[in-house]
Amino acid sequence: MLRSNIVVELPSAELRRELGMIESIQSMFGAKFDQRTGYKSTTLPPTTLLRGLYDAFSRAGVTDAISLIVDRKVVFMDTQGASDDLGALLAAALRKAVFNRPFREMHMALAHSDGRMRTIIDVAISSVVLVGYSEMQVQLSSRPLAVEVQAGEAAQQYAYRVRAFASDGDEIVRQRHALEELGGRIANELRTALPGSRVALGTTTINLVRPDARKIGRLRRLGWGAQSSPPHYRPVPTRSQSGAFHDPFFYYYHDPYYDLWSYFLLDSMLHHGTWHHPFVHVTDAKGNELFTGDDTARHTAEGWSGTSTVDCSPDGHLIVDPSIPDDGGPTGAPGDIDLSASGMSQEGWNDLASHGSDASAVSCGGASTGSSCGSQSSCGSSCSSGSSGSSCSSGSSCSSGSSGSSCSSTST
Repeated sequence: MLRSNIVVELPSAELRRELGMIESIQSMFGAKFDQRTGYKSTTLPPTTLLRGLYDAFSRAGVTDAISLIVDRKVVFMDTQGASDDLGALLAAALRKAVFNRPFREMHMALAHSDGRMRTIIDVAISSVVLVGYSEMQVQLSSRPLAVEVQAGEAAQQYAYRVRAFASDGDEIVRQRHALEELGGRIANELRTALPGSRVALGTTTINLVRPDARKIGRLRRLGWGAQSSPPHYRPVPTRSQSGAFHDPFFYYYHDPYYDLWSYFLLDSMLHHGTWHHPFVHVTDAKGNELFTGDDTARHTAEGWSGTSTVDCSPDGHLIVDPSIPDDGGPTGAPGDIDLSASGMSQEGWNDLASHGSDASAVSCGGASTGSSCGSQSSCGSSCSSGSSGSSCSSGSSCSSGSSGSSCSSTST
């Protein structure tokens, strides 16, 4: 929902190709050849880079590690939900032989909470990139704790809380500033911990995905009261997604109520005059921007949501207009699956994490806008880039990307 990014250009040297046999002979007689490849490689040793990341995030106050994957090998994975285990990640990495040689790709995920919002920090590093591109992309993705369903909560209570949060225009601005401050703190520490690097902090935006009729139809199957399902971290990331769902939260966090709170927030924007800020971006599932918060007035009559689409019954259950079909698909955003759907038990993932097995079945967010990526992403990303004409190293290609109503307001 709240998103920011940090781009880090690491110390590097341009790669040069070797001369062929005929070129070597001709060069002995004074011939000159262009040996530039158009690619550059970071000059930081893997252990130096890893220790720099550890120091930077530790000093920034981010010490909750989720996973570390290097060249498709799981080096560390938190399957127990520990909250202060960045040191354990470093220790596990230094014990692995993978850091005794150069790497192609490193992927680290961390979590952070300030008591008002939960943030996932996704770090993607490629050792070889096109000249002019950055080796490291850090994505920060946050969600307010106010939109998370609570254990035992009725639909009416939940709707009241979310709409109260949406009506407080100052709170979302405060949370945006908090993410900007966290991103700035991390960026400053990266500059100190990785000497010679160039670090740039991007703009913080609020991104909402407008659920379509399929998603709204599935909302009637959400559990309430004793059947409510509070969101939780995944011990492993889910498969790679595209469009609006190419976001760290959809890889590392499972929230079956995502479409419902998105519905309430968007309905508040369209019909109750909330969040009319230019930094609020509303997109469809493919990531196409529909409108921004300061342009909401022109979209209130589009018919996306009406006053009777979603409502609450007196006994606290959610009611969805019967004209909207339920296609039987899973609730929540695309790719939101639990361990049981992955075909591997908790013990299996624990074993995978402890032995550093091949991570070809583990996919997560890839490099973000403007980056290059390796021929095989360590996290199964599709090498998508927000900059037209970008490409991957080792000759592989990249795809280019273009850069209803509320429930009752009476709490029970």
